[in-house]
Amino acid sequence: MARHRAMNETRPRGSVEPDAAGAYIPGKTPVRVLLVADDPHMMRSLGDALVGEEIDCTQAGTSGEAREQLAAESFDLTVLAYDLAGGDGGVTLAREIADSTPHVKTVLASTHPTMQQALNAFEAGAIDLITGPFDDITRREALVGRLHRALERSFTEQQRERRVQRLKRVCKKLNTARREVTQQLDSLCNDMVTAYQELAEQMNQVTLASEFQALLRPELEIESCLRTVLEFILDLGGSTNAAVFLPSNDLDFSLGAYVNYDLPRDTLDVLLDHLADVIPCRMQDETDVLEFQDNDALARWLGDDAAWIEDSHVITFSCTHDGECLAVVVLFRDQSYPFEHELLAKMNTIAPIFGKQLAQIIHVHHRASPDHEWYGFDYDDDIGGMAA
Repeated sequence: MARHRAMNETRPRGSVEPDAAGAYIPGKTPVRVLLVADDPHMMRSLGDALVGEEIDCTQAGTSGEAREQLAAESFDLTVLAYDLAGGDGGVTLAREIADSTPHVKTVLASTHPTMQQALNAFEAGAIDLITGPFDDITRREALVGRLHRALERSFTEQQRERRVQRLKRVCKKLNTARREVTQQLDSLCNDMVTAYQELAEQMNQVTLASEFQALLRPELEIESCLRTVLEFILDLGGSTNAAVFLPSNDLDFSLGAYVNYDLPRDTLDVLLDHLADVIPCRMQDETDVLEFQDNDALARWLGDDAAWIEDSHVITFSCTHDGECLAVVVLFRDQSYPFEHELLAKMNTIAPIFGKQLAQIIHVHHRASPDHEWYGFDYDDDIGGMAA
């Protein structure tokens, strides 16, 4: 294997890039060419023809040497003798080069080219078939011209391949950026939807609170206040059994008002009195709205007393002001007709307003009382029994 430099100066080994624009300029753009021929005359004539050209030539005497060179270094063009190894070994090598490194173009050289050789060469991926050896000036000039055209085509395709690869990299980056932006937009949209839902819920609660306050503000009598509260709750939750328990003079809780939706009348009084004994004592220090949707949960809370309202969906809450429980409200109806989940938030909104209004009623009671003492609500048991 030999190496022949047909250049005016020594250049480093390795792939030689074209000019900045990627175009091939004969005589100015440094290129690398692999010459492969096992006929010394053919090899010498190829090398001599390229003397003085701006071409870095590497020579290989066999197909094996050529494969080693192609594996070790990069070339812009290969020139192969058609009759390598005494046959059409050049065609076989040209096909291998086209399959493994399609950007490296191949030119085949034959001493007696035929139409069949030309067809075989083009089918193998070669871009030209030239006639050698190149002993006379005419053949040398023809060889140089055709090699320049082959190099121009090679550089054009290399430039195109670089553009394709660059576009692929850009597209990959753009796809990555697009996915990131899409994820960020999805997250932002989800956050906006969540924020809007929360804001809408807050606005609904503000509207509900304003409406409830406007209804209760003029109610300074306990009977009318309780009636207004129960009517408002029925509007929010639909038909239900409901009871309001108030602290009494003996510091226990007693029934202040109720709504009978589906309870038997002959057992109603006993049921409500029993609930007054067991529920307010558990709720007077509770700050949250409680919900019980099944008998097991209700039994864990009330124990054996849960049997009085079993198979019921129960919502209960306390109404406090300045840390003092002024009322306990219980809503319950059959589990087959459950309350909407949103009712808990609504009860949580109206509970402190109800407590504040009760405190206002107590304040009025204090001013009307000679000794300014209050030990519980005085109310008429007849205010209960509202129709659902």
